[in-house]
Amino acid sequence: MASVQRIDENLALLTRHLSAASFGDLLAAVQSAWAALKDGLGRTAMVQDLPEVDAQAERLLEQAERLTTILEQAGPAATLHVINVAGRQRMLSQRLAKQALMAHLLPAPHDRKALAAAQATRQAFEQAQAYLQALPLAGAELRESLQAAAQAWLALLDGASQAHEAAGRIALARSSEALLTELDRLTERYELSLERLLG
Repeated sequence: MASVQRIDENLALLTRHLSAASFGDLLAAVQSAWAALKDGLGRTAMVQDLPEVDAQAERLLEQAERLTTILEQAGPAATLHVINVAGRQRMLSQRLAKQALMAHLLPAPHDRKALAAAQATRQAFEQAQAYLQALPLAGAELRESLQAAAQAWLALLDGASQAHEAAGRIALARSSEALLTELDRLTERYELSLERLLG
């Protein structure tokens, strides 16, 4: 699975480049949370197991965001904040897709909880996207990426609204992957733009 490989690669990169003395405990907490989630994903999951796997995913997110916040505070804050916001959009897009699926697959009361969480995720994504669009860094490539991400986001929302049907779930999965690709490109372009700006 591409997402599993990406997390493994990111954690390996962080392990190589972060100071163990400064960030070792935070990184270890992320690695531990990821190991638990990866184990849960590796087992044959039944619908009734999804809330526990989701809880493991939330624990991973909490630990990853703790590490990100500390790294942001330790570096050039404004620069890292922009890149972190852009990068976090990838997580939020995948989170919304997951929550939309869970809202239609899980029995009550988990379905209502997932739906409420999806609404909060949508709001967080759209607020962050508005922040990124308002930044005075938008060259032609960035504007193109922002527009492509906005279109892919609308496709994801359309798929999420149809997740109660099999065809809608397929559309949701496809649009989720397409949006992830656009957000990867957007994050890379913000990184490049900031590198040019800072010389």
